[in-house]
Amino acid sequence: MRCPVFLVAALFSSFAFLPAQAAPDCARLLKRADGSSFVLWFAQKQGSDAQLAELCLTRVPILTRGQFKPEGAKTLAAPNPVLARRAGAKHQGAALVIINIEEWKTWKTDVATIRRSVDWLMLTAAAVKEGAGGAPVGYYSMVPAFNYWDAMAGEGTGRYRRWQENNDLLRPLAEAVDALFPTVYTHYREDYERWRRYALAQVSESRRIGPGKPIYPFVWDRYHEANFSLGNGFIEPEFLAFQLEALFKAKETAGLVIWRPAKEKWLPDSNLVQALQMFLAKREAANVN
Repeated sequence: MRCPVFLVAALFSSFAFLPAQAAPDCARLLKRADGSSFVLWFAQKQGSDAQLAELCLTRVPILTRGQFKPEGAKTLAAPNPVLARRAGAKHQGAALVIINIEEWKTWKTDVATIRRSVDWLMLTAAAVKEGAGGAPVGYYSMVPAFNYWDAMAGEGTGRYRRWQENNDLLRPLAEAVDALFPTVYTHYREDYERWRRYALAQVSESRRIGPGKPIYPFVWDRYHEANFSLGNGFIEPEFLAFQLEALFKAKETAGLVIWRPAKEKWLPDSNLVQALQMFLAKREAANVN
């Protein structure tokens, strides 16, 4: 059930205009009923540490393909452990390191290619982890393989089973990394419950192939560019706040990752900031009551 608009507005107002010295007690706000903690990771360099702290965001490094590519090379033709260790070494002591290499396909291709990709991704993750002094590592969106329509087909259907069969090939990778980062980016301006069903399917499949691994779904404050009519448009703050709340309430998640393009500016009145304020205000109200 959605929170009434007037109540969200009231909670948002009371939270957004607290005195500057009244920083949120993030440990309390992000503790769930079962005692587990929920982490709001932020995978970009935008915003000051103080601005992130006000929204209970923790910065996390994300290593992109350019850091693994030999100088002058146009593609990632094969893994390069030397470059991977070098990339990891920049983040020794990090609480978490995320790798983003989408070039080595783990879906929509043949089995031999998927198995080769798994081998390459495992080798690269191990090298990054070594370079980072043993810091936990994982891949954005590679395991489980992202598939919107197969996930939405529903468990037990032929399409859903094919998605699971693809993901079964990725089990060695799920076992090799320290955390899983399924993408739950918004592709359609759909009703809230439909988005929740799609997102929870990604979380459920992550748990199936990665038992015991922390799950941190990736969230973006824009509609995915794959949608030609909505792509790159900002998601409404109320919808984005709903997504944060839904992932907070999901039993299998340990947190989430908010990603934005590097060129995006940090604006105090952005839809992302508004959504985070709404989410934290709702958490505050839940703690008070």
